[in-house]
Amino acid sequence: MYVTARLHAAETHGSWIMKYLIEELTQKAETYDSILNNYIVKLVPMINTDGVTIGNARSSLVGLDLNRRWANPNPTIHPEIFFLKEAMADTAERQGIQIYCDLHGHNKKDNCFFYGCNKAADEGILSWTKTRLLPKIFAQIEEIFNYNQCRFKQDKYKLNTARVVVWNEMRVTNSFTLETSQYAKNLAVKDQFGNNQTLCST
Repeated sequence: MYVTARLHAAETHGSWIMKYLIEELTQKAETYDSILNNYIVKLVPMINTDGVTIGNARSSLVGLDLNRRWANPNPTIHPEIFFLKEAMADTAERQGIQIYCDLHGHNKKDNCFFYGCNKAADEGILSWTKTRLLPKIFAQIEEIFNYNQCRFKQDKYKLNTARVVVWNEMRVTNSFTLETSQYAKNLAVKDQFGNNQTLCST
Protein backbone atom coordinates (compact mmCIF):
# COMPACT_ATOMS: atom_id res chain seq x y z
CA MET A 1 0.00 0.00 0.00
CA TYR A 2 1.27 3.45 -0.96
CA VAL A 3 -0.16 6.78 0.22
CA THR A 4 1.31 10.00 -1.17
CA ALA A 5 0.68 13.68 -0.46
CA ARG A 6 1.50 17.23 -1.57
CA LEU A 7 1.98 16.47 -5.24
CA HIS A 8 0.31 19.85 -5.65
CA ALA A 9 2.24 22.11 -3.32
CA ALA A 10 -0.59 24.25 -1.94
CA GLU A 11 -3.00 21.41 -1.19
CA THR A 12 -2.20 21.28 2.51
CA HIS A 13 -5.06 18.87 3.23
CA GLY A 14 -2.73 16.08 2.23
CA SER A 15 -0.33 16.95 5.05
CA TRP A 16 -3.10 16.97 7.65
CA ILE A 17 -4.51 13.63 6.53
CA MET A 18 -1.01 12.16 6.34
CA LYS A 19 -0.24 13.44 9.86
CA TYR A 20 -3.27 11.70 11.31
CA LEU A 21 -2.58 8.55 9.31
CA ILE A 22 0.96 8.37 10.69
CA GLU A 23 -0.30 8.99 14.23
CA GLU A 24 -2.96 6.30 13.90
CA LEU A 25 -0.53 3.68 12.61
CA THR A 26 2.22 4.45 15.13
CA GLN A 27 0.37 5.43 18.30
CA LYS A 28 -2.45 2.90 18.00
CA ALA A 29 -0.49 0.10 16.40
CA GLU A 30 -2.42 -2.60 18.27
CA THR A 31 -5.62 -1.46 16.53
CA TYR A 32 -4.04 -2.10 13.15
CA ASP A 33 -2.13 -5.29 13.96
CA SER A 34 -3.94 -7.32 11.31
CA ILE A 35 -3.01 -4.78 8.64
CA LEU A 36 0.55 -4.10 9.75
CA ASN A 37 1.33 -7.80 10.21
CA ASN A 38 0.15 -8.67 6.72
CA TYR A 39 0.87 -5.62 4.60
CA ILE A 40 3.66 -3.12 4.07
CA VAL A 41 2.39 0.45 4.27
CA LYS A 42 4.58 3.03 2.53
CA LEU A 43 3.85 6.69 3.17
CA VAL A 44 5.28 9.60 1.17
CA PRO A 45 4.31 12.71 3.18
CA MET A 46 5.52 15.34 0.70
CA ILE A 47 6.40 14.61 -2.92
CA ASN A 48 6.76 18.18 -4.17
CA THR A 49 9.06 19.48 -1.42
CA ASP A 50 10.63 22.20 -3.59
CA GLY A 51 7.25 23.52 -4.72
CA VAL A 52 6.06 23.67 -1.12
CA THR A 53 9.25 25.42 0.04
CA ILE A 54 9.04 28.22 -2.52
CA GLY A 55 5.27 28.65 -2.12
CA ASN A 56 3.99 27.36 -5.46
CA ALA A 57 0.36 26.38 -5.86
CA ARG A 58 0.35 23.32 -8.14
CA SER A 59 3.79 23.30 -9.72
CA SER A 60 7.28 22.08 -8.87
CA LEU A 61 10.54 24.03 -8.68
CA VAL A 62 10.76 24.09 -12.50
CA GLY A 63 7.16 25.30 -12.84
CA LEU A 64 5.55 22.04 -13.95
CA ASP A 65 2.49 20.21 -12.68
CA LEU A 66 4.00 16.93 -11.46
CA ASN A 67 0.63 15.22 -11.60
CA ARG A 68 0.75 15.46 -15.38
CA ARG A 69 4.17 13.81 -15.73
CA TRP A 70 3.69 10.27 -14.39
CA ALA A 71 3.56 8.48 -17.74
CA ASN A 72 7.09 9.45 -18.78
CA PRO A 73 8.92 11.34 -16.02
CA ASN A 74 12.40 12.71 -16.65
CA PRO A 75 15.03 12.04 -13.93
CA THR A 76 16.46 15.55 -14.31
CA ILE A 77 13.30 17.63 -14.74
CA HIS A 78 10.90 15.59 -12.59
CA PRO A 79 13.16 13.59 -10.22
CA GLU A 80 10.46 13.48 -7.53
CA ILE A 81 8.19 11.48 -9.81
CA PHE A 82 10.86 9.51 -11.65
CA PHE A 83 12.41 7.91 -8.57
CA LEU A 84 9.14 7.42 -6.71
CA LYS A 85 7.60 5.71 -9.73
CA GLU A 86 10.70 3.56 -10.11
CA ALA A 87 10.42 2.40 -6.49
CA MET A 88 6.68 1.75 -6.84
CA ALA A 89 7.17 -0.22 -10.07
CA ASP A 90 9.73 -2.39 -8.31
CA THR A 91 7.29 -3.05 -5.47
CA ALA A 92 4.50 -3.82 -7.93
CA GLU A 93 6.67 -6.31 -9.79
CA ARG A 94 8.01 -8.09 -6.71
CA GLN A 95 4.96 -8.27 -4.45
CA GLY A 96 2.17 -6.21 -5.95
CA ILE A 97 0.45 -3.07 -4.65
CA GLN A 98 -3.02 -3.54 -3.19
CA ILE A 99 -3.92 0.14 -2.75
CA TYR A 100 -2.53 3.42 -4.02
CA CYS A 101 -3.99 6.69 -2.76
CA ASP A 102 -2.82 10.20 -3.66
CA LEU A 103 -4.09 12.91 -1.29
CA HIS A 104 -5.38 16.13 -2.89
CA GLY A 105 -7.53 19.18 -2.13
CA HIS A 106 -10.57 20.22 -4.20
CA ASN A 107 -11.49 23.89 -4.65
CA LYS A 108 -15.09 23.49 -5.87
CA LYS A 109 -16.80 20.58 -4.13
CA ASP A 110 -17.43 19.98 -0.45
CA ASN A 111 -16.70 16.99 1.79
CA CYS A 112 -14.34 14.15 0.74
CA PHE A 113 -14.58 11.77 -2.20
CA PHE A 114 -12.51 9.51 -4.46
CA TYR A 115 -11.54 9.71 -8.08
CA GLY A 116 -10.90 6.20 -9.37
CA CYS A 117 -10.74 4.27 -12.63
CA ASN A 118 -13.77 2.73 -14.30
CA LYS A 119 -12.77 -0.93 -14.22
CA ALA A 120 -10.46 -3.31 -12.40
CA ALA A 121 -6.90 -3.49 -13.69
CA ASP A 122 -7.38 -7.18 -14.54
CA GLU A 123 -11.00 -6.59 -15.64
CA GLY A 124 -13.05 -9.78 -15.17
CA ILE A 125 -16.69 -10.33 -14.26
CA LEU A 126 -16.63 -8.18 -11.09
CA SER A 127 -14.54 -5.43 -12.67
CA TRP A 128 -17.07 -2.61 -12.18
CA THR A 129 -17.77 -3.61 -8.57
CA LYS A 130 -14.13 -3.99 -7.53
CA THR A 131 -13.23 -0.39 -8.29
CA ARG A 132 -16.17 0.93 -6.28
CA LEU A 133 -16.00 -1.34 -3.24
CA LEU A 134 -13.46 0.64 -1.18
CA PRO A 135 -15.25 3.98 -1.74
CA LYS A 136 -18.52 2.32 -0.67
CA ILE A 137 -16.87 1.15 2.55
CA PHE A 138 -15.54 4.66 3.23
CA ALA A 139 -19.03 6.10 2.74
CA GLN A 140 -20.44 3.68 5.32
CA ILE A 141 -17.98 4.59 8.08
CA GLU A 142 -17.18 8.28 7.50
CA GLU A 143 -19.93 10.89 7.56
CA ILE A 144 -18.06 13.52 5.54
CA PHE A 145 -17.23 11.07 2.74
CA ASN A 146 -19.66 11.62 -0.14
CA TYR A 147 -19.91 8.62 -2.45
CA ASN A 148 -22.18 10.52 -4.87
CA GLN A 149 -19.30 12.85 -5.69
CA CYS A 150 -16.92 9.99 -6.53
CA ARG A 151 -16.01 9.61 -10.19
CA PHE A 152 -14.67 6.50 -11.90
CA LYS A 153 -13.17 7.23 -15.31
CA GLN A 154 -9.98 7.97 -17.21
CA ASP A 155 -10.38 11.28 -19.04
CA LYS A 156 -7.82 11.95 -21.78
CA TYR A 157 -6.39 14.92 -19.90
CA LYS A 158 -5.89 12.72 -16.83
CA LEU A 159 -3.98 9.89 -18.53
CA ASN A 160 -0.62 11.17 -17.19
CA THR A 161 -1.80 11.49 -13.58
CA ALA A 162 -0.56 9.31 -10.73
CA ARG A 163 -3.90 7.58 -10.24
CA VAL A 164 -4.32 6.51 -13.87
CA VAL A 165 -0.68 5.59 -14.52
CA VAL A 166 -0.47 3.43 -11.37
CA TRP A 167 -3.72 1.70 -12.38
CA ASN A 168 -2.66 1.21 -16.00
CA GLU A 169 1.05 0.41 -15.75
CA MET A 170 1.26 -1.25 -12.32
CA ARG A 171 -2.13 -2.95 -12.55
CA VAL A 172 -3.47 -1.56 -9.26
CA THR A 173 -7.27 -1.75 -9.22
CA ASN A 174 -7.57 0.30 -6.02
CA SER A 175 -5.75 3.35 -7.39
CA PHE A 176 -7.42 6.52 -6.13
CA THR A 177 -7.13 10.23 -5.64
CA LEU A 178 -8.69 11.24 -2.34
CA GLU A 179 -10.11 14.72 -2.80
CA THR A 180 -10.80 16.81 0.31
CA SER A 181 -12.70 20.08 0.12
CA GLN A 182 -10.61 23.23 0.41
CA TYR A 183 -13.42 25.25 1.92
CA ALA A 184 -16.13 23.30 3.73
CA LYS A 185 -17.89 20.14 4.75
CA ASN A 186 -21.66 19.72 4.50
CA LEU A 187 -23.36 17.29 6.85
CA ALA A 188 -26.99 16.27 6.59
CA VAL A 189 -28.51 16.25 10.08
CA LYS A 190 -32.03 15.59 11.35
CA ASP A 191 -33.99 18.50 12.83
CA GLN A 192 -36.50 18.11 15.67
CA PHE A 193 -39.14 16.94 13.18
CA GLY A 194 -36.93 14.28 11.59
CA ASN A 195 -36.29 16.22 8.39
CA ASN A 196 -32.83 16.39 6.78
CA GLN A 197 -31.10 19.72 7.26
CA THR A 198 -27.72 20.64 5.79
CA LEU A 199 -25.16 21.76 8.29
CA CYS A 200 -22.26 23.62 6.74
CA SER A 201 -19.04 23.78 8.71
CA THR A 202 -15.93 25.50 7.42
